[in-house]
Amino acid sequence: MSSSKSPVYIGAGSSDLAVSSALTIINNAEQIANHEVTAERFAQLTGSTVINEDTNVDTNLYSALEYAQGTTASTGGSAKDYAQKTDGGVSGETGDHSSKAWAVGGVGVTDTASKGASKEWAVESSGTVDGTFFSSKEYAQGTQASTGGSAKDYAQKIDGGVSGATSDHSAKAWAIGGVGITNTASKGAAMEWAAKAENSTVDGTLYSALHYAAKAEDAQTAAELAESNAEDAKDDAVDAKDLAEAAKTAVDNTFDNFDDRFLGTFTTANEPTTDNDNDALSVGAVYYNSTASEVRFYNGSTWDAPAASAATSATTATTQAGTATTQAGSATTSASAAATSATSAASSATTATSKATEAYNSMVSAGSLLSTFQSLFHGASTSTPSSNVSDGDLWFDTNTGVNVMKVYNSDTPAWEQLTPSSANQTKINSVVANETNINKVAAIDGNVTKVANIDGNVTTVAGIGTNGADVTTVAGMGTEISRLGTNAMSVGTTSHLALLGTTDMANTTDGYLKVLGNATVTADMAILGSTTVTDDMAILGSTTVTDDMALLADQNIIDDMETCSNNIASINNFTDLYQISDFTENSGAGPNTDGGNNAIAEGDLAYDTTANKLKFYNGSAWEITSSVGVTLAQVQTEANNASVAMSIALG
Repeated sequence: MSSSKSPVYIGAGSSDLAVSSALTIINNAEQIANHEVTAERFAQLTGSTVINEDTNVDTNLYSALEYAQGTTASTGGSAKDYAQKTDGGVSGETGDHSSKAWAVGGVGVTDTASKGASKEWAVESSGTVDGTFFSSKEYAQGTQASTGGSAKDYAQKIDGGVSGATSDHSAKAWAIGGVGITNTASKGAAMEWAAKAENSTVDGTLYSALHYAAKAEDAQTAAELAESNAEDAKDDAVDAKDLAEAAKTAVDNTFDNFDDRFLGTFTTANEPTTDNDNDALSVGAVYYNSTASEVRFYNGSTWDAPAASAATSATTATTQAGTATTQAGSATTSASAAATSATSAASSATTATSKATEAYNSMVSAGSLLSTFQSLFHGASTSTPSSNVSDGDLWFDTNTGVNVMKVYNSDTPAWEQLTPSSANQTKINSVVANETNINKVAAIDGNVTKVANIDGNVTTVAGIGTNGADVTTVAGMGTEISRLGTNAMSVGTTSHLALLGTTDMANTTDGYLKVLGNATVTADMAILGSTTVTDDMAILGSTTVTDDMALLADQNIIDDMETCSNNIASINNFTDLYQISDFTENSGAGPNTDGGNNAIAEGDLAYDTTANKLKFYNGSAWEITSSVGVTLAQVQTEANNASVAMSIALG
């Protein structure tokens, strides 16, 4: 038999029990009704707490309906409010907001300090999210000034400064140029510093490596010409030396004859009776009489005073002796300076050409890694990037006192500073410091040529005696020569100088004066005394020229230039391998000729300014280089090279 307590069944099985149960229900009907009311209130009462109908006591609790979707404040907020209310805070908890408000925005969340909805933090572009900060989208590609510049602006903006940081510029602008970089004082792009056309400044003051390379080539050409002229001058000097030695012999003979004619100083009581070789006196012999303070000549039997007609000749002789001394000294100094200048000019030309090569190689490396650099650059900020970083990533640290580019090393892990080595920095500083001297070499080639053209005359003067000793000897006899201008020497027809007209002295064939007045000798003196020659010698002997040549001979400069020279083939080949294009040619297929206007070949490179990508030609089409792997070591090396290239332009 079933043990069910169903009233129907009980009634069916026991009428007494059924009657008893029914009476109980009837007796408790009011209480049951009260519980039913209370249950109904717990289910759907709104606006107040539930009162127990049976006990008439306030439970201080709300109904399920109120907790689910009511608006009574004391509930602490209904489920509905917490889910979707957007017109203010949750009812009963106004300081908090619904899931929907936090997701898409609402009163008290949108544009509210320290708040903001998820959607607004992601894509808001009309202003700040919480009155201070901006959305991820704005920081990534926005243009609002207050952000300090979006990642997109820092990567590729070239029509002005970065939005929000107008004095700074994008990586692309620093690499290939843009408004505020190109032709701007103290700035200029890496490509412009490397390859801007000759005679066009990069920053309004300084020029590109290409410019300095071209100028160095001009200097080299001038130096090679000077060297050739110097070789010719050397040959002429050998011939001139032979002539000078012959002239010296003639001068020695002349001075020996002069010694036999001018006997020295004597008194009237002790006049000479033989010449200085103890030979018989010759007609025209001369001595200075210290008693009468006059010069006297031997007339064949007695000593007489000279004639006044010789005064002019004496004055002329004095002047010419002084001129010869001065010109001989200048010629000797200038000859030495000319030889030094020719040697230094040849050395400086080679140095300048090599240095241009080194700068150009740096520009090639910077351009080939531009695309990879943009994908790895984390921008410029004071906050250290900590997410989505990997080996080789770059970041510009703008913290006060830092302001340097850094590379991420996952082995440490840490951001490490990129700087040139001390050796490279020394070389960079040397090149910049010698810019003026390099330009001067190209400017003085005309003067070097002039020296080479007159080397024969210079050698002739320097060869008279030992380093011009004979000319100096004449100048040292100024006291004796001045005596020729006294009254005793120049007054009267019987004065000592009158005897200068004797046959021995004035014979037109072999007289003593004829020898000294030889046309070859006077012509040589006239050439050396010309303003053209003396001006040229003064220029070459100046400390400015000799100091410049000494600077160009510095071993550090020579080493730097030699390094660049070894890579000149790569520089000459670069134009045929790399170009910059917007890829609108050939219906968007890109250029079909290379940078040298030849047919493009497999492996050629081109920077697409529309897509902001570096591409290579695979033999049939242009491809983006994003699939090409670059190691951390390569990134660090090329970044250093780019840094070195930029330092050389700016100085």
